[in-house]
Amino acid sequence: MHRPVLLGLLALLAAGNAGAQTTTPEPSPAEVKEYILFSEIVRVAAPGKALDLSFGQGNTGSVKPDDVVWILDPTAPGLAGIACRPIRDTAKAGEAMGRLGGTELRGGVATHVRSGQEGAYVLDADGRLWLWRGGRADSLRVGKGIATSTDVDANGSGLLAVLWGKEVLVFLGFPSPPAWRFSLEADLLPAVGVAVSAGAEIVVAGRGSVCVAVYDLDANGTYRRLRSATAASLGVQGTGGVEVPPFMILPTEGKEAYVDQDRFVVLTDAGAGALLLLERSSLRRVGRWEIRGQIPGAAPGKLDVSNRGQIAFVDQRDGVAQVLPTRVLVAMLEGAEKIRWRRLEPQPEVYRVHAGDTLNLPPRK
Repeated sequence: MHRPVLLGLLALLAAGNAGAQTTTPEPSPAEVKEYILFSEIVRVAAPGKALDLSFGQGNTGSVKPDDVVWILDPTAPGLAGIACRPIRDTAKAGEAMGRLGGTELRGGVATHVRSGQEGAYVLDADGRLWLWRGGRADSLRVGKGIATSTDVDANGSGLLAVLWGKEVLVFLGFPSPPAWRFSLEADLLPAVGVAVSAGAEIVVAGRGSVCVAVYDLDANGTYRRLRSATAASLGVQGTGGVEVPPFMILPTEGKEAYVDQDRFVVLTDAGAGALLLLERSSLRRVGRWEIRGQIPGAAPGKLDVSNRGQIAFVDQRDGVAQVLPTRVLVAMLEGAEKIRWRRLEPQPEVYRVHAGDTLNLPPRK
C-alpha cells in the first residue's frame, strides 16, 4: 500500500481539506475488468467484526471514498477503513487501509461517514451521538436507556437523522439539539433502519406489518408519514435495513447507467436473504436480488450504497460484512423505467477513470 495515499485519504475525511483531482492514465483491457468492471463479492469484515458500515461521500483525489468502506467494529475503537475493490497501485480488495476516529469512538452501534467538514458520526449504546473531525470528537446525548433499534444517516446538505427506539430525531446542525423529533407508528415497529434523501425525506424501515415508510414536513412544520408499503405487498419476510442511494454512475459490460439521487430506495430482507430495489416516489418494487444464491444463509441487515452502485451490508447472523459489486444493482435495474443508459464501445480507448466515473474518449488517431 502507498502510505502517502492512505494518509491523504484519512486526513481529508477527518479535517475536510480539499484534494486535487487527478487523471488516471488510460487502463489496459485487463485493467478495465479489474478496476472499472470489478465483479467479485468482497468480505470486508470477519465474523463478529461489524455492527454497521458506511461509504464516505464526496471526492478525495487518488483514493476515492467509494474505494473504501468504513467498518464499525464492536471489539475495537474507531472505524476500520477497508478497500472494497482493487485500488490501482494502492491496495487489494479487502485490504486494511487504516483507522478513523482514534480512541474516542468506542461502544458504537451505528455509524455514518462523510468527507469534507462533517467527518464521521458514531451513535453509541448509551444514546450519545459522536462527531469525529479534525482529530477531535464532539458529542450530544440523543436518547436514554437501552434502545434495541438504532441507526444514523445524513444527506449531502447536513440533515442528520437518528433512529433511537420508537422515535426519530432530526438535526440541522451538530452538536445543536434536534430540530425535530417524531414517534413511529405501531404498524412499523420494531424499526430497524433510517435513511435521509437529498430532498430531506426520512425513510424508515421496520419489521411490523409495514416494512418501509416515508416521512416529510407538513404545512405545520411537523414530520408526517407520506406513504408506506407493507411487508406482504413487497414480499418481505424480515426487514434488515434501508438506504436511499446517491447519484450513481453504474459501469457494466458495454454500457453504463446514470441514476439520479433519490430515485430509489434499497431495502434488505434479512428473513429471505435478499435485496429489494424500490421507486422512492411510490415504493413500488422494481427489482430483487437473491443474496443467498451466492452467499448461502445470508441475512443482510444494515447497508450502504456507493455512487458507483456498490452495496455494502452487515450480515445479521454473525457480524460479517460484505460488499456486492456494481453488477448486482445493475441487475435489479432491469425492471426500472427511464434509466439513462449509454453504450460503451468495446475498444479499450473508451475507458478512463476520473473522479470515479467512466468517460468516453475520442478514438485514437
